[in-house]
Amino acid sequence: MIHAIVNNDPALEEWFLSCVYGTLYVKDQPSQWNYIKNLRTSVSIPWALIGDLNVTMNLSDGNTSSPITSPEVLNHINQSDLHDINYIGNPFTWTSNSHGTGKFKSRIDRALVNSDFILKYPDATLTHLGQLGSDHVPIMLSLYSINMSKGRNWKFFEHWMQSDSCATEIMNAWSSDIT
Repeated sequence: MIHAIVNNDPALEEWFLSCVYGTLYVKDQPSQWNYIKNLRTSVSIPWALIGDLNVTMNLSDGNTSSPITSPEVLNHINQSDLHDINYIGNPFTWTSNSHGTGKFKSRIDRALVNSDFILKYPDATLTHLGQLGSDHVPIMLSLYSINMSKGRNWKFFEHWMQSDSCATEIMNAWSSDIT
C-alpha cells in the first residue's frame, strides 16, 4: 500500500489516498482488510482507497460462477465505512489474458471511498480505461463530473478588441453568475 495526503483544491480540505495492490491469496485477505479497517480509525478526513483490490463484492462483478469475496472481508469493508463508487466503461477490469478477450472476466480493480469523501466529492467516478497489453485495465479516479454538453468551445479573436463595447462585454461576462 502507498498512502498520501492530497490537497487538490485549496477551497476544500485535504483527503487521504490509499493505493492498494490487494493480495490474491484468499487466506491473506482478512488480515489485509483488517489492517485497512484499523487504519480507518486514524483517518478522520475524506478517504479514497483505489487499486487492484482483488475483491468481488457481488455476483455481477464476474462472468463466472466463482464466489464473491468472503463475508469476513466484506464485513471489514463495511465496518471501514468504505463504499464502492460508480464507474464508467467496461464492467470488467480483469480478464484471463492480456488482450481483453479472455474467457474469465471480473471487476477486481475499484475505488472505495468513505462517507466524508462522498460528501466532498459527490460527482466522483471511476473510469475503466482501455485494456492494452495487460490482463488489467487502467482505472482513473475523477473527482468532478465534466459536462461536455455545455455548448461549443468559445474563441477570442483579437479584432474584437477594436470594438468600443468589447471591454464592457468582457466585464459583464466575468461578473455574471454562471451555473
